[in-house]
Amino acid sequence: MKEKISRYAAIKALLESKQIKTLDQIFEYIPYQQVAADLRVEEDRLRKIMAEPKEMKMIEIFNLAHLIGCNEDILINLAADQFLAGKDK
Repeated sequence: MKEKISRYAAIKALLESKQIKTLDQIFEYIPYQQVAADLRVEEDRLRKIMAEPKEMKMIEIFNLAHLIGCNEDILINLAADQFLAGKDK
């Protein structure tokens, strides 16, 4: 349990210092399986919404922010930036 908490604390610090620039970079530090289990969502759903932020629901962003312990605005902005970057392609 302590390792899980420290992983989320590390992610929070990286998000707040803008070292994580995309949502999927979160999963370089903690596995999809762990986050999906902690959020009580299917891993496939989590992978889909991280790859395609337009598929995300606001509650999913808020739940992930709560799990990490960061401000929701950080994840909302990451999702928006990722979505807008994908529109240019």
